Amino acid sequence: MKYQATITGLGACALDFLDECCNFIIIFNEDAPSELADISVLHTKCEVKED
Repeated sequence: MKYQATITGLGACALDFLDECCNFIIIFNEDAPSELADISVLHTKCEVKED
């Protein structure tokens, strides 16, 4: 089973957590609350692709 999503937005602070200390990103679909969208990578809802 595979999932497919398209990145649709990148919050202003989304990449701030990609450093030697934390090294993570926060991922939300496009329905993310605005207070979380600034620190998130936004994507379309996933589609399940079966092989």
